[in-house]
Amino acid sequence: MNELVRLVADWLEDGTNGVNAQLALVPRDGGDPQPANVVIVDETRDNRPARGRVPEDTTPIVTVVMQGVTHLTETVTDDGFLAAEIVVQYAAKNVDAWKAKRDGNTTLRAVAWSLRKLRRTEGNAAARLRNSVALIGIDPVRFDPWFERVDDTLVVGTLTVPVTARDYGI
Repeated sequence: MNELVRLVADWLEDGTNGVNAQLALVPRDGGDPQPANVVIVDETRDNRPARGRVPEDTTPIVTVVMQGVTHLTETVTDDGFLAAEIVVQYAAKNVDAWKAKRDGNTTLRAVAWSLRKLRRTEGNAAARLRNSVALIGIDPVRFDPWFERVDDTLVVGTLTVPVTARDYGI
């Protein structure tokens, strides 16, 4: 479902409510610098995340992909309701592991704050609709800290974002 991935990626890229706008607001311990702004990429518009990889030319980066889609059992499937999990990862290249973890954890917290704004703000209804698909629910995110080294790239953590949507098409 391209629409859900793109809705989340575009929201995270927003200059007012997106992750880079939230970075300055996330509290940090004294002496910890504000993480660098991230580039947002998704699996529907970039070949590397579509193949489960980090784009080679840009970091730090936040990737947005979909983990799976299932029909909700409580509803008639003809109604177009579905549940999915959007996965948001932070990755950086050529950086010390402790710096990547420090900046990645702060950045993923800013991602969670941004998504909370998308869920809570009624004025964002237009941002939750694309091509007759409406993002109608965002459940609490699950943070999975991890560390993976792939050549010179460090993947620091993942947010799993359970969402509910409805396809209003025919």
